[in-house]
Amino acid sequence: MAEKSPFSNLHHIGIVVKDIDQAVKHYVSIGMGPFKPFAAIAANVVEQSSYGDMHADFDFKIRMLEVGATRIELLQPVKGRTINSDFLAEHGEGINHLAFLVDDVEAVKADLAKKGLEVVLTRKRAGGFSAAYIDARKVGGVTFEFIQLPKESV
Repeated sequence: MAEKSPFSNLHHIGIVVKDIDQAVKHYVSIGMGPFKPFAAIAANVVEQSSYGDMHADFDFKIRMLEVGATRIELLQPVKGRTINSDFLAEHGEGINHLAFLVDDVEAVKADLAKKGLEVVLTRKRAGGFSAAYIDARKVGGVTFEFIQLPKESV
């Protein structure tokens, strides 16, 4: 039996913005919405890293819009250096990443590292949530995020 691809379950498309309140106002004015606040992602963090710094201090403001079976995430970097804040500084606002749900973030990180891709951001929270951003910008300019949800929420 073939292994399940880590790219088989799209969770969201991430758009980096300068000002989340202005972005929500804009999208709502053209008929998109409602954008729901996303739980404080800094809550219950037990480990996080950015560009290999295991003591990285970063945070974001996030709003989510459900679109059919997937979501659009508006993400405003508010603290620290991340691949998201670098994208905003280098390119301005825009689509920054595609996020996929996976069963095992650690296995995906290991597999993609063997294929030459670099892990550039990680975050683990108490309760089993884990996420990792993988730098795949070499072709297509998009970063991939892999998310492992707690077993009871799947």
